[in-house]
Amino acid sequence: MNWPDTKDDIFNPNIEYGTMTDPRDGKTYRTVEVLGQIWMAENLNFADSANFPLLKGNTFCYEDDEEKCNILGRLYKRQAAMYTTMLTASVTPVMNPSRESARTDGTSPAQKMYGN
Repeated sequence: MNWPDTKDDIFNPNIEYGTMTDPRDGKTYRTVEVLGQIWMAENLNFADSANFPLLKGNTFCYEDDEEKCNILGRLYKRQAAMYTTMLTASVTPVMNPSRESARTDGTSPAQKMYGN
């Protein structure tokens, strides 16, 4: 398999992405809006097993290569994935300022998402 050289190689340059920052480790991930909903456009790469011991031994990189985790995200065993999902339930996306333009109904994407 040919692996991408950088994270940018896996994204479509014709799509406008937003971002969200994971407050647990400060990593920023791209998001994409689909039919008015914000979705993650890339996989998580969270692996802080010192503060979250349930992750220890339950996360992996493709071919055990840490650089592949930095590009494609991390693989999680079910137990770690369920734990990570619970942890990210409180993560608040950080909207890309360039995407904060008003919609035709006068609301911004953040207002649509959070009802503010």
